[in-house]
Parts: sequence; structure tokens; C-alpha cells
Amino acid sequence: MSDLEDRARRTMMRMAGEVRSDPELPPPVRRRARRRQAMIAGVTGVAVVASIVGIGVGLGSVRANHATDIQTPATSLGSCAPGWVVSPKPVAQGIHSDLLVAAAGTSPEDVWAVGTRFRGAGASPVRAEALFEHWDGVAWSVVPGADPGGRGAMLTGIVALAPDDAWAVGTVAGRKAADLIEHWDGVSWSEVQAPSSTSGGIESIAASAPDDIWVKGTDYPVVGGESIDEDVYEHWDGASWSSFVGPRAVDASLGTSTTQVIAVGPTGEAWAGGGTVKGFGEAGQVSGALVERWDGTSWVQMPPPQGDRPVSALAVVGARDVWAVLGGQLRTFGGWGGGGGNVFVHWDGSGWDRSVAVDGSVMQIAARSPGDVWAVGITSQGGPLVEHWNGKGWDAVDTNAPHSITDGLVAAGVTPTGSLIASGSGHPAGLGGSSTGAVGPLSSYLWIDCR
Repeated sequence: MSDLEDRARRTMMRMAGEVRSDPELPPPVRRRARRRQAMIAGVTGVAVVASIVGIGVGLGSVRANHATDIQTPATSLGSCAPGWVVSPKPVAQGIHSDLLVAAAGTSPEDVWAVGTRFRGAGASPVRAEALFEHWDGVAWSVVPGADPGGRGAMLTGIVALAPDDAWAVGTVAGRKAADLIEHWDGVSWSEVQAPSSTSGGIESIAASAPDDIWVKGTDYPVVGGESIDEDVYEHWDGASWSSFVGPRAVDASLGTSTTQVIAVGPTGEAWAGGGTVKGFGEAGQVSGALVERWDGTSWVQMPPPQGDRPVSALAVVGARDVWAVLGGQLRTFGGWGGGGGNVFVHWDGSGWDRSVAVDGSVMQIAARSPGDVWAVGITSQGGPLVEHWNGKGWDAVDTNAPHSITDGLVAAGVTPTGSLIASGSGHPAGLGGSSTGAVGPLSSYLWIDCR
């Protein structure tokens, strides 16, 4: 590992902490919990820091936003204050660490960030529970979720469609159906019964409208004596859920395959991305990308981008306009593989074109229009990464980050009004890497690009 990679890894490790997995979780989910932590430790997708590709990114059309360590937010719903908002992170006694992995909002004054809260201190076992944090334009607060029978849970994704209509997904331990779906009605979060019974839970959620929501989960059937990943897609049409099984893209005797991210375009085009694996268990190695698309009746396999890297982030602008990030790691039942630096690739309706390599690791990508696509993550130097597609090329955006922000951005989303929000959290600069917050107060932050 190079010195550059090591600095990036150490920076992002402060966001994840060194959390033991909940002993209540089944073995596959315990592995997934550990690896989801490692995702925030420096990789797009999950696991270890990817090899950073040292290819420069064009800096034309760079935008800078005024920033201060603490920016006073707008107070009226629907207004927008561009740039950085930094505020204390809500913490409580007995918390080992918090891990946020996804964010969505209806406006810059109504933002949700979700992940996992790990309780426990000293010799006490660490216990996982679903974590909902909400930004109201003034401060962050922890909002109670539905208690799934007292079992350990972790959230992996969220969409926000209106102030009284948000959906979050994840995994719950200790029951046959590990799927966790929760709905916000403007007053409280409640658990919603999933239509399928998957043993691996849900990795991703995307929506184009309140009656067009897709979630992607994983089941682990045994084929030929080996447990493999099976993609399960669930769709909400505004009245009920339907369940679909994805195509199996690899001969079960040779290996397995799985998608790990799902994205939906503004008119309902649904795509999913992941990778294929040769071999089983810890010996399995990622052998290429996997892309699937909803054709209106079923999920079908699409031609994947070339190479041996998985798809780790995805954004759909239209049926002939899809962006993917190659590189990072792939979640699989038996092990991890792949890696490599991140590269943007684009689907134009007939094939994938290789675009610009990223000087850092992309955590998430979001699209506002064909000429307005954003990616966020961690730079190779360890700070917040923001890349922008302007219709002609990718530009690294100078966000003029406050001195207090030394970590990357882990999530991005577009509000219904078109403003971009990107979130992260970490310790203030110079306070070290304590996962308990004992060294100094934790901060949460948003970077906002208004529209």
C-alpha cells in the first residue's frame, strides 16, 4: 500500500471505527457487517482501500462555494443555502460508534442520513441497531426507528419523496426473512412487511416517484453444495409490493454473481450493477462487472463494461444515458475480490464508453440531467471528493471545504426540487481517530449545491 493510500485509509477509518460484529447476527450477515464498516474505511462499495489510480482529472469549470466552519442554514423550508453546513453530531452515552452510509432529502432543510449505531462500551458486546439521523435546517437529531423485535439491525439505503414519505431499507438479524423496510409518514418510522423472504437483507433502494420504488435484496440458496448469491428485486407500485428474481449470470459450478446497487431514472428506467465472481469462499475473485435492467416484465442481463472490476455506483438519466463507476469491491456471500481504482463509464444505448479515471474513491453518484451528474467520495489525499459531469467532461470541483472537514463524503442525493446534497461525518481536524468521540466532539456535515 502506498503512502497516499495509507493516508486515505486512515482518514476514512475514523468514520467507521473498529467495531466488532453483533454476535446475534448470522455468520453471513456478521461478515457483511464487518465489510460494510470497511466500505467507509476508504473504498467505493465495501472492504479495503482500493488502489488509487494516479491519473489527473481536468480542473476546468471548477466551482467554489463560500464556506465557514459553522454556516448558518436557511430557516424556511424550500430555501437553499449553498456550500457547507457543519454541526455537532448527535451522540449518546453507551455508543461505541455510528456508521452512516446513505442520505436523501426533500430539501436542504429536510435531510435524512441512515446507517448503523453500535452500542456497547468496555467489555460489553457491541450491538447493532438501525440509525436514523435527521437535519431540519438547524441541527441534526436521532429519530427512533421501528424496533424489529429487539433484534440487531443495520440500514443500507434511503429515498425521500416528500416530508411525510420516506423509505429506508437494510438488514435485520435473527429471523428467516432478513429484509428490513421502514416507512416514514411524517410522524414516525414503521416497519413494512417485505413480499419475499431473503436471508441476506436489502442492499439498495431507488425511486422515481411515490408509486415507483425498487429495492434490491439478496438470498443465499444452496446450489451444488455451495451457497451462492441470488438477486431479489422488490417493487412498490403505490399500493402493494411485488417480488422478482434476477437472472443468474454465472454457471453455479464455476462461481456466482450479484448486483449491489440499484438506480432508477426519472421516467422509471431501473438498472442494477455489481459483478461476477469465479470460485467460491475466500478464494473467490471478481472477474468482471454485472449489469441488469428491468425491461417492464422481468430483470434481464445487459452487456457489462469490459474489464475485471465490479460496478460499485450507478446513476440512470435515461434509457440511453446511464453512468456507472467501476472499481472498488464487490459484496459476495463467500468472500471479497476485485478492487482497483475507480473509473467512470457511460452507456449510450449500444455500449459502454470508458471515461475519466478518478483520483480517489467514489462512494455515490447522482444525476440531475444529462449534462449535470455528480459523484462524491474521498480524494486520494483523504478529503472530500466531488466530481461533476457538465455534458462534455468530468471536472474535479473545489468545494472550499472548511478546515474542520478532513474526511470524505459518503452519500449524495438530489432533492425533488433539484438541489444536490452530499453528507459525511467525522472528528474535527487534529482530534485524532477515537471512534467513541472521547477525544473531541463528532461533526456531521452537508455539502449543498442549490437549484
